[in-house]
Amino acid sequence: MIHRTILSFTFFTALLSAQNIVINSEKPDAVIAYVNGKPITQVEFQQIALSVDPKVQEAMKGNPEEFLRYFGFMDKLVEQAKKEQLESKEPYKTKMRMMNLQILSEAMMQEQEYTDIVTGYDQEQFYKKHADRYNEANAKLIYVSFSDTVTELKAKQRITDLASRVKKGADFVALVKEFSEDEESKKKNGDFTIHKTDQIPDTVKNAVFGLQKGQMTEPIKLPNGYYLFRLEELVVKQYKDVKDDIYRELKLERKNLWLTSVRNQVTVKAPDVAATPVMPAQPAK
Repeated sequence: MIHRTILSFTFFTALLSAQNIVINSEKPDAVIAYVNGKPITQVEFQQIALSVDPKVQEAMKGNPEEFLRYFGFMDKLVEQAKKEQLESKEPYKTKMRMMNLQILSEAMMQEQEYTDIVTGYDQEQFYKKHADRYNEANAKLIYVSFSDTVTELKAKQRITDLASRVKKGADFVALVKEFSEDEESKKKNGDFTIHKTDQIPDTVKNAVFGLQKGQMTEPIKLPNGYYLFRLEELVVKQYKDVKDDIYRELKLERKNLWLTSVRNQVTVKAPDVAATPVMPAQPAK
């Protein structure tokens, strides 16, 4: 791809000049060296560099002439391998086939990513369609667990008492530190963030998103315990703050859809088993 070559042009201009290999930015087809008598142009060298392992690229940066010698060494070995017709012999034949499959399949995935254009309009429409995803409630919580009927009764009494104390002016954070059994949020003074798209019970989301700032829910019973939430802030993330995340999500979603469509075209079928011929009975002797 032309644009990928241009991006790395400055880098290679610098390293080649350092090795007294003349390069002219206005002449990409200019020959910069001859390897085994074959010309290597500026663009060819850049493409070779872009195709190798990053560690090899570092070696090229330090000594491009030595890399070209190594390139020539491999070229000579391949020349001999072709004379021996190794590409048609096993296991080399199958190895080359598998390498070809890997290289071209990876190339196809890259091309799909390059050519799949996510526009600003696509991102804005996604934002509007999934507006709830960007609604966020920053709350604090107190959690009291139970495991059976007896401990549930005690937990209900505890959470009801805590709710009453908060309504009378008790410090919510102080109660979190003393009584809450949710260790993760307790370390953060009860801080807990809820999104409308989170996989949590609707009873929690509806209760929390229905609060005004500073208000507290009534005790909420869930299978594992009782909860109290106090709303600290409702936040609606603006498009400008999430557009980059939307871009990445759309790219990934489209890539996965495309890969799935290709996978669905794959067929694997066992060969039909030929019917075993029945031998005629031999006459009795």
